[in-house]
Amino acid sequence: FLTIGDPLVYSTFGYLLRTVRAMAPDARVEVVPGITSFQAAAAATQTILCEGEESLHILPGIRSGENLAAELARADTAVILKAYRNFPAIARALEAQGRAADALLASHVERPNAQLRRGVREGDARPPYMSLVLSRRVRRVS
Repeated sequence: FLTIGDPLVYSTFGYLLRTVRAMAPDARVEVVPGITSFQAAAAATQTILCEGEESLHILPGIRSGENLAAELARADTAVILKAYRNFPAIARALEAQGRAADALLASHVERPNAQLRRGVREGDARPPYMSLVLSRRVRRVS
């Protein structure tokens, strides 16, 4: 079974793996890890995901805006996967936490039609299916 990205991070493969284990418990399954879209987007934009004691939160974009805002308040860096589904709520949560202007919206990472841009606004068009948001708490150098 081939998948884009890592087969164990919000992937259809997880459902398939449980089904195979239930139907054929002795079947040999080998999982080869892949590079996640958020790691590829961070590399392409030289965005540090976390360092030192910082936290990295990986969130599904299908959560409520209130839940996303609460998670963003706790996270030094947040990755919001499947950002296309609930984009207006994601944008509002980023705005509520003062993180919208610096957020990275990445779509179709490492594909010929890849789109990477900074800044997310509620009024933006809904991004395509394969989209994510990277939001790193802004650090001011003093």
